[in-house]
Amino acid sequence: MPVRDVEVQRVVDLVVRGRSVRLIGGRWSGRTSLLRAVEHALTERGRDVFRVTGARDVPDLEVLRVSLPPRVGGELGAHDLAFAQVYAVLQAHLSGGGHTLVIDDADLLDESSRGVVRLLHQRLGVPVVATTLPSRDREDAGAWLAETSQPLVQLHLDGMPVEDLHELLHERAGGPVAPSVGARIHSDSAGIPGLALAILDGAIGHGALHRVGDTWTGEHVWSPEMQGVYATYLASHRPEVRDAVGVLAVTGALPFALALQLLGAEMLDELDATELIQTVPAGAAHLVVLNPPGLADYVDRHRLTGRHRRLLTAAIERIVDGRPVPDEETARVLARLRGRLDRGEGAGALTTAPSRAEFVGGIFAQGLGADVTAATEQWRGGKRVRDAVPLLRVLLCGTRDRLAIENVLAQTDLTTDVETFEYVELCYHRARWLVAQGVSVTEVEAQVGRHLPAAMRYREAVSSLLYVVAAEFDGLPADYEDVLAPRTAAPGLDAAAARVALAACHTIAGRHERTVAVLDVDRQEWPRFLRESADALVGLSLYGRGDFLAGLAHGRATASRATAELSRSAYVSGCLLTALCLGARLELDAARRELFPVLSSGAMAGTLVLPPDRAVRVLLAALSIYSSHESVSAGLLDLASGDYGCGEALPFANPAWTTAMELYAHGRAAEAAGVLDDVSARLRAKGFALAADVTEMNRMIVELDPARAPAFAAVAQRLGGPLYVAYLDAKQASYDRKPQDLVRVAHRLADEGVAEQAVRCYLNAAGMFLLDGDPVAAAEARAAARALQARRQLPPARADEARLTEREWEVVELVALGHSNAAVAERLFLSSRTVESHLRNIRRKTGMENRAAVASLRRG
Repeated sequence: MPVRDVEVQRVVDLVVRGRSVRLIGGRWSGRTSLLRAVEHALTERGRDVFRVTGARDVPDLEVLRVSLPPRVGGELGAHDLAFAQVYAVLQAHLSGGGHTLVIDDADLLDESSRGVVRLLHQRLGVPVVATTLPSRDREDAGAWLAETSQPLVQLHLDGMPVEDLHELLHERAGGPVAPSVGARIHSDSAGIPGLALAILDGAIGHGALHRVGDTWTGEHVWSPEMQGVYATYLASHRPEVRDAVGVLAVTGALPFALALQLLGAEMLDELDATELIQTVPAGAAHLVVLNPPGLADYVDRHRLTGRHRRLLTAAIERIVDGRPVPDEETARVLARLRGRLDRGEGAGALTTAPSRAEFVGGIFAQGLGADVTAATEQWRGGKRVRDAVPLLRVLLCGTRDRLAIENVLAQTDLTTDVETFEYVELCYHRARWLVAQGVSVTEVEAQVGRHLPAAMRYREAVSSLLYVVAAEFDGLPADYEDVLAPRTAAPGLDAAAARVALAACHTIAGRHERTVAVLDVDRQEWPRFLRESADALVGLSLYGRGDFLAGLAHGRATASRATAELSRSAYVSGCLLTALCLGARLELDAARRELFPVLSSGAMAGTLVLPPDRAVRVLLAALSIYSSHESVSAGLLDLASGDYGCGEALPFANPAWTTAMELYAHGRAAEAAGVLDDVSARLRAKGFALAADVTEMNRMIVELDPARAPAFAAVAQRLGGPLYVAYLDAKQASYDRKPQDLVRVAHRLADEGVAEQAVRCYLNAAGMFLLDGDPVAAAEARAAARALQARRQLPPARADEARLTEREWEVVELVALGHSNAAVAERLFLSSRTVESHLRNIRRKTGMENRAAVASLRRG
């Protein structure tokens, strides 16, 4: 399977500098494949590699003897190997310099073999590159390497980023994998490459995934083969460890204090040392989650045995001991444990679990099924409004099961709980749902009004929130402030709802200072629905006025707090705000990484005022296209075109965005710009200034219009800041073909800390210098790019065309000969679409923006 080029290059560089390296990775982590790639790279560098593979239950020194070439190993007898004899043979074999000792499964070497390795390293200076499993107990079986091989660098093989894993899945499947499928596999596997490929192979082999057009897609990724795969994770662990995993699989993510109460400090230490759990920050606390997360699905599919019943019963007793009135989180955990005992059988429906840095996203998915079941049972007991609202929160922010939602809306007793704010929330959810199904806003307002009982307490709150729904879908009235502002003066929750409604209108109108001012009140006692909506609006206003650092902090704090409170809607809004602010700072890949966990979690924000569900998916697709991640962009566009029950008031929420991005992805920039021009005009006509400004900013990214750039400068400076202005200057320099101006922009970007975009500018300038016949200036620009890449430790593929694949070089060479895409496809027996994909990849890796610059590339 493909290995990670960045890690390989790092290990090779360390070895060349005389360092030894310990690669620590669990099963399926790809540590052996990585070691083979390192061995191959070292051999290509002219170093001699002596490879040893550790093994259990073999005689002392035997693994060293069998690793020797036959002509050398023949000097040793087959039995009764002597330490001194083995060392002497190996010393002679490895003398002369330029050797590297490569050991797979070094934690399995016997003591005598470790002693030989120690002497070889100390006396000959032979660097050692070794793989080991994470420590299984307090006695680290790989710790001997630290005593033996100095200086030693220890590298932990973490899971792959979601976009890199997606490319790996694409290659393995022989075609595109739907982004939602890739996100689920990434979540279940924690990004561990071998495990991810096993999940993919099983899902395809057993029909869980199928092709729709060219793309592999499906509702789930589970297959019977995964029983054996996940069993290997647990088989070598003692029964008590497997029991602890079984409890965590049922409880889902646990606050650290509760995990400590359930499992004890020693067990948590052992689970952590063996990498069977991860600890994830969540607000002021930490959550303990399983690793890899798919273990939860594996355990959940088993029938409960008597032993497992006793374990779960004991867990319940430990929790309730001394807690006569459990808090909300403890009550949720108890409901899951009791629900599993009541269910008994293995899961009938799939659950997912946390992914890695993206661990947090999956935390919401893991308990979704249990949360729906518990909320449904509570609602069925009396079908009261106060029980309907929690169920709708789960449904609208998770499954969006249409039949279930309509059943709740139709069957809830509307004569109950009329004096509670839950009644207001139910009215709001009903209104949004009806509008999303195509009912006019006017008719919805009439329907909701007809159902309001005379004893309804918060009538004005309903009116204010329905006003926002009308504005979101039909356009913002010019007199909205005259209507809503007076309502904010009243006491109580009617005024709170009016404040949120007024703030929402200010936000979409681009009046961000007013948003912050109207929400500058104590919101702690507000209902969760209003509080979370207000937090989202404040964050959007920080972004809208160009305060990206504050917006970034606000978004991350919102997502962290949402994780601690298990609020799916707040988590989505926090991730979106963080991604918007990172994108404004041109940190496109970082912005994408914030949004992918939303896909793996399945979380939605349908319960917020101005829900951003379509915006999240369109933004993720746009970021992927801008950064040339073509393996996921097509699937993301399909995902973004779905119906999410949203209006177009937020940035990236207009449905025509998907058309524009698809055109841009296929090189039709002028047509894409035209679509965005139409979108911007439509948004301004409806009063959606923020969304219109963001659209126009992106229109200038898609295709620079030099004539319009000066008029747009003020908006660019306010909403995009100096980095966006620098980006426009780079586009202008490329348009004017002025490489020296592009170098100056690269200097500015580098000074601002935006290294990836600076590298792209340097490399684009280098291509222009070459075309202008100035190889010296081109070399200087490339040297600046590589120096910056080295300082910031950017992946080599981002800044070095030497990382192009052989097929990509073939495409480059044919383009340099003047062939069209169709001609290149015919010569290489590829489809035109595949050639386009190769060209996007080449531009992404080299920073070359146009065909002429690509044609200027040369091997070596």
